[in-house]
Formats: sequence, structure tokens, C-alpha cells
Amino acid sequence: MLTHFSSGLVKSNKIGFAFRALAEAASQAATSSSSSNAQDNKIFEKLTQPPPEIQPKVEQPTEKPPEEPPKPSVEQLENEIKDLKNQNLYLLADVENSRRRFERLAKELENTAITAMAKQLLPVADNIRRILDSGEKQTVKAIFEAVGIVDTELHNIFKTFKIERLNSKGVKFNPEFHDAIATIPGKTEESGVVIDVITEGYTLADKLLRAAKVVVGK
Repeated sequence: MLTHFSSGLVKSNKIGFAFRALAEAASQAATSSSSSNAQDNKIFEKLTQPPPEIQPKVEQPTEKPPEEPPKPSVEQLENEIKDLKNQNLYLLADVENSRRRFERLAKELENTAITAMAKQLLPVADNIRRILDSGEKQTVKAIFEAVGIVDTELHNIFKTFKIERLNSKGVKFNPEFHDAIATIPGKTEESGVVIDVITEGYTLADKLLRAAKVVVGK
């Protein structure tokens, strides 16, 4: 009896194992079928999708080379040359007129300065004439004093026009302001020094107007 029971149990296990195998096979078949259907659906979707739009190729317009300006005619060139010559003549005439105007202005300024100085020198000339007219009636001392007054008056006028007398006597000889007309022996300390002034020197606005003629010691 035990043997019969064992034999039935083995058969039952075999049958259960067979059912499980069939169930697993059915499950795998279902899974495989589902996967196959999914792949088929993807392929179908790709086939049924509309093709992508192809944008038409737009051709870019080609740039035209810049047009060369028209060449001037011979007549145009001749007219331009004529205009340039006329402009040159006008400029030359303008420069010449300006030069003449400046020369006239400089002459007027010079005459104005001379007139102003002359007006101040006239009284000096009058005083010199008075001294000469009364010279025979005056003593030498009086004449000497009168000449000194006139000299002072004259140099005051010079200062008005920035004319200054050089202080030359007793100073070191300077060839820029002195013109040596003679040299004489002197003391050692007088070597190269102006001993005597023959003609006074003057400056105008700190510029040499006339060099002094001097005697220099050696």
C-alpha cells in the first residue's frame, strides 16, 4: 500500500511540473507576442509618418561689381583746368593786394611815429636857435648851462620813444655795443676798458640803434 501511495505521489508531481512548464511557455509566448506587436507598431508608425518638409534652396543674389564712374570728357577737363587757373589768378591778386595794404599800413605807422617825435623835437630846435641868437650876449658859462638844459630835454624825449644812451665810458669794451676807433696806452687796470667816448651809442627798445665810437686802453 505504501508503494502504491508513493507511486501516485510521483505521478502527481510530474503532472504538476508539466502544468508549470506549460504555464511558463504560455507566458513567454505571450511576452514574445507582445514585444513583437510593439516592434510592429513602431515600424508602422515610422512608415505612416509624413516625410519631413524639404525647404526649397533659396539662391542668394550675386553682388554686382561696382560700376566705374564715367570718365570725364576732354571738354570737362579743359573747363576744370580753366577754373583752376582763374582761382590761382584770384589768389595771386589777393596776396598782392594784401602785401600792398600791409606796406601802406606800415608806412602810415612809421609816419605817425616820426610825426609824434618831430612834434616833440620842435621845441628843442627852438631852444637851440635861441641859444645861438643870444650867444654873443651871454657868457660862456650861461651858454654851457643852456646847452645842458637842451641836452636833458632832448634825452627826455628820447626816453618817450624808448631811445636810451649807452653808458660806455669806464666799462669793459664790448664789440656788440662799441666801435673802437683808437687804442692808447694806459694803466694796467685800463687795459681793454673804454677810456674816452667820441660818439655816443644808443639803443631802441633794448636793441642797438647805433654803436658808440670809443677809445680803448691797452
